[in-house]
Amino acid sequence: MMQILFFIIRQEQVRHWTECESQEEVWFSQLPLSLSPENRKSVQWLQGRHGEVWVWVMGDSPGDKPYAMIVKELMEERARRQAQLELEQHTEEEERQRGEEEIRHAEEKRVKENNVSEDFISSYTFSSSVCVCMCLLNIYKNLFSLPAWVRTPRPSSREMLILWFTEEEKPKQAGYERNGNDIAPWFHGIISRDDSETLLMNAAEGSFLVWVSEMIWSYTLSYRTASIFKHFLINVSRDCYGFLVLDQNRHATLADLIDFH
Repeated sequence: MMQILFFIIRQEQVRHWTECESQEEVWFSQLPLSLSPENRKSVQWLQGRHGEVWVWVMGDSPGDKPYAMIVKELMEERARRQAQLELEQHTEEEERQRGEEEIRHAEEKRVKENNVSEDFISSYTFSSSVCVCMCLLNIYKNLFSLPAWVRTPRPSSREMLILWFTEEEKPKQAGYERNGNDIAPWFHGIISRDDSETLLMNAAEGSFLVWVSEMIWSYTLSYRTASIFKHFLINVSRDCYGFLVLDQNRHATLADLIDFH
């Protein structure tokens, strides 16, 4: 069906070209001798073995990709770019929300500290020394009765992120060289997106580094191109690592993912 469509389109092109050639011949015949086509540069169309103008039908020549494959590759590339755009927009939204969350958390902490200070002063002023001792004893008991660390949907503080990396990722040798105890040169720990771009500013094209993301329990791979920086989120599960959205491959360790790509 596609070949018939190309044939019809080509017939229309040849008909249009023939009409234009006829009009040009009439126009040239009316020109003075000094401006005739024989005295000017012209274009000679390449002819095929049948004596007609040589044409190339996409997908029919030896070595050409089939038209269906070309369309599929174009669609996959468009989908990949759309996914990358959505990922960048999602990253920007998460950074904005993280900033708002940090401001809210700091304000709540300040209010809580003020309330604790006022309560402590009031208790110390109007209570006996025995009551003060009982209060301190209760505080001491509460500190030792806190529940074990529970992983929340996203890190609430840098300390929680360090605890997650120490208890869950370090035993899996995340950030270390394959089959070794040395930290990998591409791993830079907990840094911000701006810090990663600063580190890659004077690096060569194709350079990259991996850092712990403060937005989610995960990592980010920052990559330097010729003109911009690209950031790719790495999905972390219990037993595998893989790029979020763009790549369906899964790897047992973070080093395996880096070596694969």
